[in-house]
Amino acid sequence: MKKTRCACWMLIIALVFLAACSGKKGSDADRKQTTGETEYKEKITEKASESQTESMEQKETEKITDVLQTDIQEETQEVQIQQESSVRAETIAAYAYMDTGDETLNRQCDQILDTLIDNSMTEREKAYAIYRWVEGHIRYSGVTAENGWVNGAKTALATGKGNCYAFYSVSAALLTRAGFENLQVNEPDNSHYWNLVRIDGCWYHWDTTAGWGGERFLLTDAQLEAYAYYNASVGETLTYHWNHASVPATP
Repeated sequence: MKKTRCACWMLIIALVFLAACSGKKGSDADRKQTTGETEYKEKITEKASESQTESMEQKETEKITDVLQTDIQEETQEVQIQQESSVRAETIAAYAYMDTGDETLNRQCDQILDTLIDNSMTEREKAYAIYRWVEGHIRYSGVTAENGWVNGAKTALATGKGNCYAFYSVSAALLTRAGFENLQVNEPDNSHYWNLVRIDGCWYHWDTTAGWGGERFLLTDAQLEAYAYYNASVGETLTYHWNHASVPATP
């Protein structure tokens, strides 16, 4: 009987021990699982943080790149402006940039003159370049209001056409801006206008009006007085008459 009780108690103790060991193992497994999950979450969080950091760094890099590109563009533009200013300075030396009295007309003349003349040219060459430009870019047409050569030039440059007053006005504007002294000459009845320009210290007649014969570039008084051209389209002959006392004499 005692042996039987002993055996029972030993069995009970063994079962309790086994249960305790099983509980411990389960607890250890749970702890390991919990630790694994925590480590996994920490790794995920760490990777997310790294990804966010990389994204922020990429954005910062893009910002810096944009700033650098902007700086490079601004520096390039500044160099271009300096180069243009240098070219402009050389062009300025090519002519006097006399004021026409109208800023808009000044700019228009500058744009034209910049393509026509430079330091390598003589006064006659510069003047002839201007003469040919006016002769080739203004078309004879209609009537131009005789309200001052500044207005006449602006109208003719805007429309590309006009009568003798327009040709005279555009010539006056370009010659003035290029630093050449010039004067208005006209028929006593104001039926025709042309320019008198000072080249190499002497005065000469200058008429760019199209449709009235050949070139009348830097003609003397005698040459202009001898000039006659019959225009069959209008049935008129162009001759020149003016008040000699009102303008300087030519050679």
